[in-house]
Amino acid sequence: MEIPSIRSDSLPDAPYGAERDACAIYLSVRKHGQSTFGNLKRSISALLAMGHRTGFVNGEGDGAGVQTDIPRRLWARKLNQSNLRASLTAHPGFWVGHLFIPTRIENPETLNQIQSAFEQAGLNPIYQEAGRMRHEALGGNARLDPPSFWQIAGYAEFPDLGKRLLSVQTSLEMALPIHFLSLSSHVVVYKVRGSVETLSRYYPDLQDRNYDTAVVLCHARYSTNTISSFDRAQPFALLGHNGEINTITRLCLEAEQIGTILPHGGSDSQDMDRTIHTLCVDYDLDLIEAMETIFPPVPYELEQLPPEQRAVYTRIC
Repeated sequence: MEIPSIRSDSLPDAPYGAERDACAIYLSVRKHGQSTFGNLKRSISALLAMGHRTGFVNGEGDGAGVQTDIPRRLWARKLNQSNLRASLTAHPGFWVGHLFIPTRIENPETLNQIQSAFEQAGLNPIYQEAGRMRHEALGGNARLDPPSFWQIAGYAEFPDLGKRLLSVQTSLEMALPIHFLSLSSHVVVYKVRGSVETLSRYYPDLQDRNYDTAVVLCHARYSTNTISSFDRAQPFALLGHNGEINTITRLCLEAEQIGTILPHGGSDSQDMDRTIHTLCVDYDLDLIEAMETIFPPVPYELEQLPPEQRAVYTRIC
C-alpha cells in the first residue's frame, strides 16, 4: 500500500508544476507479441508525460527505470561486433545480466571474479563488456559517484536456469558491493538515479532502433522513506512497483526463514522483490502464487472465501 507523505503542492521550483505524491508507472504489451522499437519509444514518452508524479530533490529525480524483453536484435549486433555468433540470441537458454559495479572496485580482479562465478555454475558466459553510458546526462548528486554499468551474457541448457542465475547473483552480491539490475533469460532492466528524461539520455541503448520488445514496464520513483540511489531505482527483477511496508522487519525475518538472501541495504521494494523471486525459483511457485503468498486476502475477504480456499491461505500464510 502506498503511504502518502505530506508535501506542498505549490513548491516554486517544482519542474512539472503542482506536485502529486506517487510514483509514475506505465506498462505496454503488444497484443500479438510483436517486438518493436516503437513500443519502447512510445512507452518512455508516456512515462515522460507522468513526470509530475515523481519525486525531485533540488531538481534531480528520485530515479527512473525500464524493464523489457531481452532485445534480441540489439544483442545479435553486440555479439556480432565481438566476433561471436549472433544466432546465439535465439537460443532458449540465452541469458543477459546488467549490473552496477562501483568504480573503486572496477578492476580486472573483480571482473575475473564475476566471470569465474558464472563459469563455475556452468552458465557459459561469452560476453562481458562495459555498457554504453553518457555521464554528462546525470544531475549533480548522481554525478558525484556513479557506478559503472556492465553487461554480461551467455547461454546454458538447464531446466533450472532461473535458479542457477539467482544463486550466482546472490553469491556475487554477498561477496562484492555490486548490484544486479537484472539477470535473466527473459528480461533486462535499465535504471538510473535521476529523472525520466535522464533515463534515455544516459543509456544510448534505449535510443537504438535495434531495440525491439513486446513488453515494456516503466517506472519513475517517488520515495518517502529511503534516499535516492542507483540501486533503489525500479523496476527490479520481477517487481515493477511497491509502496512502503509497515511490517518490513517481519517480512525480512520470514523471508530469511525460507532461505531468501536479501540485498544488502535494500529498500522495502527490493526486499519484497527478492522474496518473490526466491519463491518462484526455489519453491517452483508461479508469479501469481508467489504474489498471493506475500499479499494474501485481508481477514474480511478470507472469511468470504469457500472453506477449501480459506484453508489453503490459512496454511501458507
